[in-house]
Amino acid sequence: MMTPANMNRLNRLERDLRDAIRGQDHVISAVVERVVIGESGLATPGRPKGSFFFVGPTGVGKTELARMLARCLYDSEPLRLDMAEFAADDAIKNFIGDQTGSLGRFGDFLAEHDAGIFLIDEIEKANRDVVNIFLSVLDAARVTCGTGRTFNLSGFYFIFSSNLGALDILRAKHLNFTQMEKHVLAQVATAFRPEFLGRIDAKLVFRKLAYEVQVEIAQMNLDRERIFLAERGHTVTFAEDVLTFLLQVGFDKYLGARPLNKAMERYIRVPLARHRLAHGQDSLSGTLRVDTTKSSLIFTTSCLWQ
Repeated sequence: MMTPANMNRLNRLERDLRDAIRGQDHVISAVVERVVIGESGLATPGRPKGSFFFVGPTGVGKTELARMLARCLYDSEPLRLDMAEFAADDAIKNFIGDQTGSLGRFGDFLAEHDAGIFLIDEIEKANRDVVNIFLSVLDAARVTCGTGRTFNLSGFYFIFSSNLGALDILRAKHLNFTQMEKHVLAQVATAFRPEFLGRIDAKLVFRKLAYEVQVEIAQMNLDRERIFLAERGHTVTFAEDVLTFLLQVGFDKYLGARPLNKAMERYIRVPLARHRLAHGQDSLSGTLRVDTTKSSLIFTTSCLWQ
């Protein structure tokens, strides 16, 4: 039976995901639609609650959406498996174990969890034998490890992510999104068996980040940073040129928004930390702005307080 707390989470889910992930509303709507079915107990019996194939460039929100979904539904992080680690011919042993007693990486997760979000990252890099394991996972919500132990996976959602067709998405100039979506999904269809793809509930193509979306993401991160600093006793404002600066150093044509977190740390927290060390202050109040060389941010104190 669905509790009032779970109903409240579901009612807020789409709003919460859109607040955190920008530029991918079409993906969020499709994910929420499927999750509502899964959380209402109306998923097909004997199958996982839901399964998704996320495809698109790096840094456009695929992993972040998986993380936010896990947080919103389970107050936890997704159970993440990097499939590049299972590319070798003997990868199946590392994945589901063998008769020596090992459950494998996948089995170890299942031994500790009976529900959650599995993020199967860069699925195109996995050995074919490992991919074939997911045929029974998606069809019957069951997997038997090398030890003979069988697990029930009907309490999980599975998200498979891939960068297939990413360069085409980034370089496309004359195709609209619907055309590009068909093009990318055609590439996915050539890379995986139809028996595998046919078992996935939704195959979703992520858009590249338009400039206006980059502005939204940068502003959202600045707002979060201001709150983070305030919670630690620092009243820091950002000059108008800081946003433009972060757009230059925090986004990349091929990496999307992935460099942004490191840029925030390097250009915001480092100058603040150095100022504290130089002046011995426990609390700061002042403004961060771009320096005259336009290569870094500098902190100017407006007042000193302890």
